[in-house]
Amino acid sequence: MPDEPAGGITSQASRLLAAAYVARATAAARDGRYDAAEALLNDALQAERSVDALDLFARIRAQQGRLVDAELLWSEALNRDASFAAAQNGLRRIRAMQRGRVAWWPFAAAAIVIVAALLFEFRPRPEPMVIVNPPPIRALPPPAQPRAVTLAAIPGIAMRQEKGELVATFEAGVFAHGVTMTDEGRALLSQLGQEIERSAPAAHVIIEGHCDRAPIRGRGAYKDDFALGLARSGAVFRYLQQTTHLPADAFSLRSLGSDAPPFAEGTRSGDTRNRTVVIRIRP
Repeated sequence: MPDEPAGGITSQASRLLAAAYVARATAAARDGRYDAAEALLNDALQAERSVDALDLFARIRAQQGRLVDAELLWSEALNRDASFAAAQNGLRRIRAMQRGRVAWWPFAAAAIVIVAALLFEFRPRPEPMVIVNPPPIRALPPPAQPRAVTLAAIPGIAMRQEKGELVATFEAGVFAHGVTMTDEGRALLSQLGQEIERSAPAAHVIIEGHCDRAPIRGRGAYKDDFALGLARSGAVFRYLQQTTHLPADAFSLRSLGSDAPPFAEGTRSGDTRNRTVVIRIRP
């Protein structure tokens, strides 16, 4: 049998198969099933190293704090398509950090989660319809349902279950201003850290920094409320490292700035309570 011509049905089938894998990986990533997404993306990249597959893989690596891997994947995507805007934007964020935008960051980048790089919706670019008979996509087993984390009640901290996470919200602001914690905030963080260490030592702890809506004035240490929120999550990470034996790789950090505040009443009291962090605990 003669070889398939270049660009013929075999290459079309590879493109369609890769696009199918990327679509399934996108759905898995949106559900937080990153292991399943990575398995599908590995299959997609074996079929064709498309820029969409490289981009989604880079976003997942950035979400995990693996910035070097993300940079390599976005660089490869740009080598394949120099006008690919998603890769340009991803590399711009990473290089802004490398230039010292957050030079105050005192600990390893592996602990950082850059959620801002993943907030916009990923949409694989449409492929033309081709009549092919591709090999079947292997079915993945349904994800195991881990047992939800439960902790003892702590006065001053409201806890609720939300989409498989235990969410801890402080009833008063953890920070007086900037990254200066209140005495009550430090005491509650110590109690919460010790309870996590006692009841869920293998849990994954996401520290989510928040700000009130007061504008940041002058040329201070924080360019904007996103940077201040990230600094607050970092301050809490360092404090929990000092007061517990939880490993550094058990933590992820992120910032929502003044977006989606835990207290949205809009009153002066509510704004003060938003100088805080929200702790999300996953099994």
